[in-house]
Amino acid sequence: MSLSTISTLAHSVKPPTKAEAFRVILDAIAQGDMALVPPATQALLYAYFLPKVPKVPKTPEQWVMLAVSRNDVRYYLNYLYSDGTTLAASDGHRIHVCPTTLAAGYYDTALTPIPDMADVKYPDFTNIVAPSNRAPIELDLATCPVRHITKNIHAYIPPGTETGLNVGYLSQAAAGLTNVTLQPAGLGGYRLEHADGRYAVIMPIRL
Repeated sequence: MSLSTISTLAHSVKPPTKAEAFRVILDAIAQGDMALVPPATQALLYAYFLPKVPKVPKTPEQWVMLAVSRNDVRYYLNYLYSDGTTLAASDGHRIHVCPTTLAAGYYDTALTPIPDMADVKYPDFTNIVAPSNRAPIELDLATCPVRHITKNIHAYIPPGTETGLNVGYLSQAAAGLTNVTLQPAGLGGYRLEHADGRYAVIMPIRL
């Protein structure tokens, strides 16, 4: 079909949303309709239309996506990982976990399975997320002291501690909560739990 014909048809239809365009591309790739398009070009189109993770998550999966790393050399951290019962994502400084029914394996932020990584082992985070027997910390994010760390990083200073917690990370983990309970966890991290089974562990910043 010629470009002019495609152009004529395009002017007779309602333009799709970015999410709808992404679905069209995803279906075309899956069905082999883009076999003549170079893989690098397909990847550019996929990346452009890939839905962005919302800043205010509406689902547990979107909340987990907030912790996905970006362009990390540890490429497995650029994806979500399901072990068949829990879905996790980490950027090396924090980890978000929620219950899931997704099959075991890696997923991108559109929850598209990544079968090429079937043999890649995800790090065992059991010791990192396990709560310790140290006393929990009750934190009011509205009144907790905040310290400037770098140009782009500010940290909450939990009472009775000598470390800080990244304001952005803790705010995202709390997902709108003001009063939170932080349970000390493995390797010095702090665990924040939600009533629906989600939890996050954030590693502290040395002050």
